[in-house]
Amino acid sequence: MTRSEGEILEAIEACKEGDHGAFRMLYDSYKNSLFAICLRYVSNRMEAEDMLQEAFILIFKNISSYDSEKGSFYTWSSKIVVNTILGKLRKNKPLLVFQEQVPKTEHSSVDLPIHDLSMKELVQQIQSLPEGYRRIFNMYVIDGMKHREIAKEMDISVSTSKTQLMYAKRAMQKKISEMHNYSQVK
Repeated sequence: MTRSEGEILEAIEACKEGDHGAFRMLYDSYKNSLFAICLRYVSNRMEAEDMLQEAFILIFKNISSYDSEKGSFYTWSSKIVVNTILGKLRKNKPLLVFQEQVPKTEHSSVDLPIHDLSMKELVQQIQSLPEGYRRIFNMYVIDGMKHREIAKEMDISVSTSKTQLMYAKRAMQKKISEMHNYSQVK
């Protein structure tokens, strides 16, 4: 059930007062969309569920700092989710920088049939990227972080961030192109 903005804001205020029912309503309203963020970074569902759980603990612990005039609850909570994921990945799995050359594709990204992909197919393609590519691709393309922020977060240079993004984009182009060519053959 989709909640109105007014219902969400009322629930947030109730959460600030310690209302557990309001916590549950917010959790139920946002768990799927925030879980999708977790799945973009890790392909293991159990690991993604753990990350989501940790993020929700932080969301509810810090809900008193949420200010609706600075942005939507989804935007605020998704930043907490991304920061939780990145912190856990940094702690458990240091970023591996790939030096392999990904061949250039014949198509530009404009020519690729991304609009033909379902969200599930797109997430699967992102999940299939090597770890380093996936993290930087998500941070830059999906989460809108700048290379300077990525470099600081991942403890890499700005040029490494840019290079890894270029390789990730090429790999995505190749995967989507191959996927499109395969579906045309069927």
